[in-house]
Amino acid sequence: MKLRIERDHARLLAGEFPELAALEEQLRLGSHAQVSLFQLGAAALERLAGLWEAAADEAQRLRASVLRGMGQALHDERAPRLQAADLEQLLPALLHHLAGDAAQVRRGWLFTAQPDGRPLAWCPTRIDYIPASNDEAGKVFLELKANARAGVITQTIRLTAQDIEGRTVAGLLLSRGLLRETPALLAAYEETAARYFDWRARAGAQFLGRGTGFHAEDPSATHRDSDWLRKDRIVLSAQGGPARLVNDETLLQQRDVSLEASGDIAGHYLGKAARSNRFDAEDGVRAALDDLRIAERGLFTRLPVHPLILLFHLDLHHHVWVHADDLQPYAYQPQLKHKLVLPPEQTDLIDILTAEMDVLMEDVVAGKSGGTTVLCAGPPGVGKTLTAEVYAEIIQRPLYRVHSGQLGLNVVAMESALKDVLLR
Repeated sequence: MKLRIERDHARLLAGEFPELAALEEQLRLGSHAQVSLFQLGAAALERLAGLWEAAADEAQRLRASVLRGMGQALHDERAPRLQAADLEQLLPALLHHLAGDAAQVRRGWLFTAQPDGRPLAWCPTRIDYIPASNDEAGKVFLELKANARAGVITQTIRLTAQDIEGRTVAGLLLSRGLLRETPALLAAYEETAARYFDWRARAGAQFLGRGTGFHAEDPSATHRDSDWLRKDRIVLSAQGGPARLVNDETLLQQRDVSLEASGDIAGHYLGKAARSNRFDAEDGVRAALDDLRIAERGLFTRLPVHPLILLFHLDLHHHVWVHADDLQPYAYQPQLKHKLVLPPEQTDLIDILTAEMDVLMEDVVAGKSGGTTVLCAGPPGVGKTLTAEVYAEIIQRPLYRVHSGQLGLNVVAMESALKDVLLR
C-alpha cells in the first residue's frame, strides 16, 4: 500500500528522517512522492499525520485520521499475535476487534484504508469457518455488505492460516485494506451521507466535479454496453478545471433501498457448530457475543451507503458515478446577461421565449412534449454559442452541447445519433 505525499511534505520528511532521503529523488520526476506504508516508522508516520492534520482542508484532516488508524494497526505492540494453528480462534478475535469499546464503536463497521482516496464503509454481515479437509485447507470468511450504485453489493474476504501467522487482527484487516470504525471516520461518513441524500434528491441539478468517477451504463438503454476495452475509472476533467455534471438519479427505477441487516453475524457458524463436533471455537464465539452485548448495542444491523451519485457528464456525454465529496453545486450567474452584446429586439424576443418556460413546456397533445426552440444563425464568431451559454445561466438550466461532428456523416448515423441526443 503506497502513500502519495505532496512535494513540501516529502521534503520535510526526507530532511528529518534519513531513511526517507530517496523521496527527494522522486520529486525530480513529478510534483509528489510515493512511499510504501510499511517503510514508514512510527515516528515518521505520526509526523506525516501531523502535517496533514495541520492543513485547513477537511479532506487532509480525514487523511490524517485514516493514517493514524493505519499506524496503530501496524505498530501496536500490545495486541496479541495470531498463530497459524489457531485459525478458527480468529472468529472470537474478530468479534472482539470489530465490537471493540462501546464508547468508540457504534455500528461495528469497517472502512477502506485509503489515505489518498475516500474511505468507504462496509458492514460485516457474516463470519464463518470451514474446517480443513483432504482437498482444501481451513478458511475463515468475512462477508461485508453496503448499499452502493443503486443496489446492495457484497464482498467476501477469505483468510487462511498462512495469512494470519504472526499478525494482529488489526494488522490482518489492514493487509486487506480495511480499518475498524473510529469516531472520526463515522463522523466524516455521516457528514458526507447527509450531503449525499440531499444532493441525490435534486433531480436535474447541475454540479461541478473534480477528481475521478466510475463509468456507468445508461440506465435507460435497451442493450448493455459492449465496449470491453473501456476503462472503469474516469478522470472527470483533464483540462484542470471542474467538469459539469447533471444529476440523473431519476433514471434508476430499480434502486435497492435496503439499509438493514440481521445483525446475526455468527449465526451461520453457530448453526453448523451445534450440529457437528468439528468446530472448536463455538464457546468462544458465544462468550464474545454475550460479553460484548452485540445484540443489545445493535451492531452490524445497518448497511452503510456509498455516496456515489449517478450523473450525466456534459462533455463526455455518458453517465458516471461520482463521490459526493468530489462534487459541489453549480452556481448560476444570471448577471452575465449584461455582458451579452445583441440588438435589443433579439434579446427581447429571447427573453419572451424563455421567461415562461414552465408554461411553454406543457403538452398541447398528450404524448407530444412541448418546448421552445430558438434558432441562432450566422457566420462564425458573432455570438451564437455565447448566447446559448448566457441564457442557460439566466434560466438556470444545464447547457447540453452537441457539435455537428458528433452526429455522424451520413443520414442513417445522424438519425440514430440525433435520436439518442434528444432522448437523453
